[in-house]
Amino acid sequence: ERFKKDVPHLNMDFALFRKIVDELVSHNVYSVRLSWRGEPTLNRHFMDCVRYAKQNGIKEVDSLTNALRLTPEMFAELVDLQMDWLTISFDGTGETYEEIRKPAKFDEMVAKISEYAEIKKRKKSSKPVVRIQGVWPAIAENPEVYFDTFEPIADEVSVNNLLDYL
Repeated sequence: ERFKKDVPHLNMDFALFRKIVDELVSHNVYSVRLSWRGEPTLNRHFMDCVRYAKQNGIKEVDSLTNALRLTPEMFAELVDLQMDWLTISFDGTGETYEEIRKPAKFDEMVAKISEYAEIKKRKKSSKPVVRIQGVWPAIAENPEVYFDTFEPIADEVSVNNLLDYL
């Protein structure tokens, strides 16, 4: 709650985003990340931002999401747009995940990520590279379950230390 109160979080206006991308392209900037300490799919222009960046000269577009709002249809479009990287925050397994990422349900989210893998396979695409990323305290009791769950359905699986950004 303190983080939400103390750290500003707003959605970027799409016109401003286009202006920034145009400037980045004119300066030969290679890569943009559509997220930073917030859920990018809450921005109603998220897909427009990916599309605009990829179609206007940004070579590498990536994002970090909890995937709650990322539908299979949206993911299929990300494949078509050749988004480069998609990191999905997935902290823990089973009840631990559900407690941390409430209202998400573990089995439903694993099934959704499996569907993403099938979409990539059906479209014969390696993009976006899907990285599952969690924090160590959430998997410390049984890391094998975490890795065994995601290695068959993701391109990369990683775990980070928990950082206190306050």
